Amino acid sequence: MLRSSILFSCFILFLSFQLSAAEGFLKNNGHIRNASALFVKDDGAFQFFLRQRGFSYQFTSVMQGDDHQMRSFIRNKGLLANDFAVHTHRVDIDLVGGNPNPSVIANKPVASKHRHSREEGKWLELYEGVTYKDVYNGIDLVFGIVDGHVKYDFVVSPGADPSQIKLAVSHHDGLSINEQGDLVIRTSLGDVTEMSPVSFQGNRTI
Repeated sequence: MLRSSILFSCFILFLSFQLSAAEGFLKNNGHIRNASALFVKDDGAFQFFLRQRGFSYQFTSVMQGDDHQMRSFIRNKGLLANDFAVHTHRVDIDLVGGNPNPSVIANKPVASKHRHSREEGKWLELYEGVTYKDVYNGIDLVFGIVDGHVKYDFVVSPGADPSQIKLAVSHHDGLSINEQGDLVIRTSLGDVTEMSPVSFQGNRTI
């Protein structure tokens, strides 16, 4: 009897932010200041980092002005740079247990390329997705972009145990489940919503 893989799929929505639709994932060839990042999806005010054992959301907000409220914000939250304050908030999601060093493979270069921000004339490859092989025994983790949103799938091979999959969320301002069963991650700069996972086997929802 032929058994097919099971797919656990999750979309990530970013509320309170107007994002541009980045075309793909950029490989970190030394141009990304976050040294732990292997790949990044960069939308300006929002960055999605892929790391060896997890992924991160980082939001950036710039405040201008010289009133008392801004100065208080600079002292408590941000970094002073001339007449504006830059505030960032990064949330980390890490794989718990499993393979400490999975193989990370870029999938399908896209036709267009991204200009290197600090080296004139240098272009960087964009990729449609990134696959982490065997993050758990018999389970791959695949990242992609659908309609501008990040999507990640856990692909469970026949006979593998999906209960191995565990994620830890850190550096957030609160976690909750909404009425639709989605995970809402609160940050100082807005909310991230991870839609309730959907499981597929072949073309059938299970």
